[in-house]
Amino acid sequence: MNDCQWLCRPDSFSAMSLENFQHQAVEKFGALAGGWTEETAGLLASAAKKIGGPLLTEWRNRVAAEIWFAKAICQPVPSEVLADFGSARPLGEDKPPLQSIAQFPCACAVFPLCTRDSGRSPSLGQVWLAPSAFGKLLASSPSAVDHVESWRPVQDQLVLRIPAQRGQEVAGTSWQLAAALASEALRAGNAKERLALARDWLVTGMVGNQNEVRPVDLAQTNKLQLVTRRRWMFPRLNKSELPEDFVMRFRQRIAAAADVATAWAIITGTGTQTAHPLVWDGRECVIYSFVSKALGPLVALILEARPARVLLWCSDAPEFRQAAEAMRELPHRFPTHAPLEVEIRTISYRQVAEAENSLFEAVEKENTARILFNVTMGNRLTAFAAHTLARQRPEVWLVYRDVDDKEILQFTAFYYEGAFATSRPLKFSGQGCAQAGVDAQRLFDPALGKAANPASFLASLRISNPSASTG
Repeated sequence: MNDCQWLCRPDSFSAMSLENFQHQAVEKFGALAGGWTEETAGLLASAAKKIGGPLLTEWRNRVAAEIWFAKAICQPVPSEVLADFGSARPLGEDKPPLQSIAQFPCACAVFPLCTRDSGRSPSLGQVWLAPSAFGKLLASSPSAVDHVESWRPVQDQLVLRIPAQRGQEVAGTSWQLAAALASEALRAGNAKERLALARDWLVTGMVGNQNEVRPVDLAQTNKLQLVTRRRWMFPRLNKSELPEDFVMRFRQRIAAAADVATAWAIITGTGTQTAHPLVWDGRECVIYSFVSKALGPLVALILEARPARVLLWCSDAPEFRQAAEAMRELPHRFPTHAPLEVEIRTISYRQVAEAENSLFEAVEKENTARILFNVTMGNRLTAFAAHTLARQRPEVWLVYRDVDDKEILQFTAFYYEGAFATSRPLKFSGQGCAQAGVDAQRLFDPALGKAANPASFLASLRISNPSASTG
């Protein structure tokens, strides 16, 4: 039985306690936002005749919430459904009815509502956001469990709607990340993204003044005991506290973010490339790199990161060996900030286990806080071996330069902290190329790279006036 049928068919919930129904209504929220049909309208009308007692009022309020949200994401709702549920109150009995608020856009996010009492089960709360004008309707109906306030980070009207389970209240601030993401959804105006946040995610976290996501107390609460089909969004600083059995149980349904921008990028499926970029800080490092004939990204990385040492991983293919040997001459062709050692080692491009063993043996002997591993070259097998290495060695950052990057000296950095991976833009200043007298634009000229052998390619990079380099 799908979620739409669950809400439309009383036989699926009539035996539930009011508390359990409230929990399930939030857990499965968004069920009616995928579109309305005449059949759905008929099922709702039929269900209303079969439900009695306190459950009827709560059911009508929950359906009204679904209707309001469906309208907000531009789903057509039959006029008879709007009329039938116009007097229901989506945000609770002390809040305005649907007929008064249906014209307002809204966004919603779900957060875990926990307790420190081991005898009480955790539940779910909802954060609703609407434009600030919506607050005029709420000013005369404050509630002890519904916060009606202007919270600085969202600049919208905030309402917390929670199940009335044994007097539970929102005493903490772990709802803030959910509110911040709902605010992002409201401003973005994208129906698909708004629906994904409301229907698919369970969000917990506090938000600081710089939109950083702050950790919450997991050890003293029972929120991790929730049984949910949703994906979890945690503060990144909480990820190391997640029990192993919890991580195994949810596997690919756990995400973590250090700031609101990254969390929103994950929610919307755009990845973390929209998050704040990292600017290389010039720290001491070693560069590892697979080798191919496309040497531009590797040259850029060496000149900009200024490593103490470069270790090139090469197959036995003659053309790749030739490229590696040409790179050994790089310090002699271009001035670097300090003497640079370039070492070449052979690695299997066909056997992943052999490749992994070679990489792990090398890293074990390193004494550096950061290894930048250029995976722009190589093949899928070697890239897999590099990711295996990075998962177990947090000092290893995998860097990749996409051919479509508009910024010349921008890479993507992948790094792991425990089971969690992060990808962010990694920018370089261009000073390293300029000081070496290298034209950074030529590094990524595809015609130049294909037409020249490795030695002539490196020779073509030099500019007559180093100060003219664009970086």
